[in-house]
Amino acid sequence: IVHRDVAGDAPPDAPRELLLGTPFYRRFLVSDTGDTAGLLLATDLGDDPAAPRRLVEAVRDAVRPLEDAGFEVQLVGPPVLNVALDAASQREARRSFPLAFGLSVVVLALLFRCLRTTAVAVACAGLTLLWTFGAVGLAGVPLNMITSVLPSLLWVLSLAGAIHVLRRFQAQRARGSEMEPALRAALAETAWPCVLAAVTTALGFAALLAATMAPVRELGAFAALGLLFSLLANLAVGPRLLRWLRPPAPGHLALRRDRIGWQRLPFLHPAGVVAGAVGLAACAALGIARIRVDSDPLAFLPDHSEVVRDYAAVARDLTGYYALEVTVDVPDGWQHPEAWPALASVEQALAGEPGVARVLSPLDLLRQLRSWREGDPAAYALPESDAEAQRLLSELGPLVQDAAFPLVADDGRSVRLAALVNVMSSRDFGVIEARAHEAVAALPVPLSGTVTGIVPQLVEAQLSLVETQIRSFGLAFLTIFACLWLGFRSLRPVALAI
Repeated sequence: IVHRDVAGDAPPDAPRELLLGTPFYRRFLVSDTGDTAGLLLATDLGDDPAAPRRLVEAVRDAVRPLEDAGFEVQLVGPPVLNVALDAASQREARRSFPLAFGLSVVVLALLFRCLRTTAVAVACAGLTLLWTFGAVGLAGVPLNMITSVLPSLLWVLSLAGAIHVLRRFQAQRARGSEMEPALRAALAETAWPCVLAAVTTALGFAALLAATMAPVRELGAFAALGLLFSLLANLAVGPRLLRWLRPPAPGHLALRRDRIGWQRLPFLHPAGVVAGAVGLAACAALGIARIRVDSDPLAFLPDHSEVVRDYAAVARDLTGYYALEVTVDVPDGWQHPEAWPALASVEQALAGEPGVARVLSPLDLLRQLRSWREGDPAAYALPESDAEAQRLLSELGPLVQDAAFPLVADDGRSVRLAALVNVMSSRDFGVIEARAHEAVAALPVPLSGTVTGIVPQLVEAQLSLVETQIRSFGLAFLTIFACLWLGFRSLRPVALAI
């Protein structure tokens, strides 16, 4: 379009010279060297969780002819990153769960020394997963980067409850009890502790329902539900399986536990235990003081990931891949020279931040029109008068009147400045956002502005996660230990648990 409408009948190399000689295009749609070009897509994906994946697949299909022709193509942006993170988390879940399954079965076999007893534990944990993910599917909730940890998490927690019952059952059998009395005694000793353990853990996960982010709430809800399912499996289905499989008595295996030396450690060396605990607490306090809140979404992906390489290439050769938006209300219209210094000050404040690759504003439009009219890239500057600005805008034709024009709205009384950001750390985001707020606060009356865009959203999401952890921890603390008090009916064991 530029070649046709501006370069006209110029030689074929004219578009390259025009793009490289025009400040508006550089670090936005073309690299400084001219060997990388950019295509910007404005998306509206709605609430469909599958929409980002379909969009990314469609874009990859669209650019495949370019790749077949030998061009290097990089795709970046929130939809691309979200799809990559979800895919990576699902791959990790598929890889980690078989590992957790295999290791746990080996440990159970060494612990129980009985294939049938091991099979009961595995069956109870398997039923927990089956029931829980049946509920996930019936609820229509897709697995995402957070909820993909549920399989391994519920598998391990469910096995923990089953081990208590089965180990106590083995101990009773080793002392000579018959099958039915041993099972009844094991349930009598472990049922109430298992109920307390499962319910308190479920309450801890249920506290995540106070989160503002839907994936965190889903994790809390289905983890809590899964733990209640595990209680049903371990205390109801497990005993029926034991009656059916009738595992043999383990001899004196269960009675050899008192030979383990570490069980006598708190009694033989009480002072050493206390000193060690205090020392570890002191080291932990030093470590906690060094914790900082930060996140980099790309850190969840391996360094050799195609998406990580694409982000690095775009940041290095072209432009930013996130936008911080500043919307400025200009009651008298942005086309008048009186408003330009204030808008330019916001531009300069954002452009001065190291993580900002480029700032786009309506002032670029005026600078570009003046450069085109003069036919000289050196004329890329603001008009010298209101009349000149109006002439330039009238020459532009219907473009600025089009509702799709992305930088001007409300008949020119509202304008948008977009800072293209090429950093991923939320700490760096926070610095850029703070600078934008400072620039908006410095706007002269009657101008006013707001800061928005995906960068503030990411910062807000980070702070929301921290707030969620604090709020859910407080809620879990109160509900869990209230439940423990109901179970123990004594404050001293509750204090010990705390």
